[in-house]
Amino acid sequence: VMGLTCLESGVGKCEPAPVATLSSGSWGSGRELIWSGIAVNRADRFHVCYCDRHYAATCMAWVKVGVLSVSGPQGSGSLRFVANPAQPTTITIQGIGLATEDRIRIIPQTVGCMQVTEGTTPTTTGAGRRMQSSMFDF
Repeated sequence: VMGLTCLESGVGKCEPAPVATLSSGSWGSGRELIWSGIAVNRADRFHVCYCDRHYAATCMAWVKVGVLSVSGPQGSGSLRFVANPAQPTTITIQGIGLATEDRIRIIPQTVGCMQVTEGTTPTTTGAGRRMQSSMFDF
C-alpha cells in the first residue's frame, strides 16, 4: 500500500494523519476524517482498520470498519502467457470487478499500453473512435 506508512508490528501506528472536516447529514453533524493519496498495487479485497486508542507510536485497539475492494486483474503486470506463432490461443485474466465490456490489447513490449502503435489504424464508428489492429510480427 502506497500513501500509508505503518510500523511493522500488529499494534503499530500508521502515518500520515488524516485531514479533518465537519460534515452534516440526516444523522446530524459530525467530523469527517479524510486520507488522500492512498494506492493499492493489486486487485483484491482488503480490511480497512481504524484506531482511535493510541499511545505514542502504538495503537491499542485496531477495529475493522470496512472492506476496500480494488477492482482489476489480479497479478497485473506479472502475468505470463504463452502462444505459438500464427496459432489461435486463449488468454484468461482473473480478477475483481471485471466485466464483458473490458478489453485486452496485444502490442510489442517496446510500446507502452497507452501509445498508438504501428500497425493500428484509427477509425471512427457510431460508438466513437476505435483502433483496428493488424497482425503484429513479434
